[in-house]
Amino acid sequence: MVGEIIHIDSLRIKREEKLREYALDTFPWTEMERVKVKLIEPMTKYWPPSRKWLLMELCYRLVYEAFVCGLKEAKAQGKAPMMCKAESHHFTSRHHAACQTLVEQLTKEFHVFQWLDEWSAESVFILLGELSKNWFMKGYAGKR
Repeated sequence: MVGEIIHIDSLRIKREEKLREYALDTFPWTEMERVKVKLIEPMTKYWPPSRKWLLMELCYRLVYEAFVCGLKEAKAQGKAPMMCKAESHHFTSRHHAACQTLVEQLTKEFHVFQWLDEWSAESVFILLGELSKNWFMKGYAGKR
């Protein structure tokens, strides 16, 4: 093994893929279904179907990405699952900034301001902010 070239980027990509696969396997899909029924569907009750589907896709993508971010952060911190409960004192300003960045990236990617009026967009941002925080903490608490 002496003198062997190690490709750091390929190792990082493989590690990222394993983490995302783990996230897919452990993601609490039933909880997300409850979020959909209790929060998203009432909010979009009078929206056209195309907007409902866009918001639903945005929310699912956001919660999964926030969950993955939480897993990454817990792994980086070296926390054991039993030691890090999903409590607000674990949610630091750095975590808040990561969630805000994620929300901003996805709202740009989904072109939220093109299909929502200002009032609806504000409600969506509040929803996305809460979802990102909650699901980040679920990932943080669920670190393997």
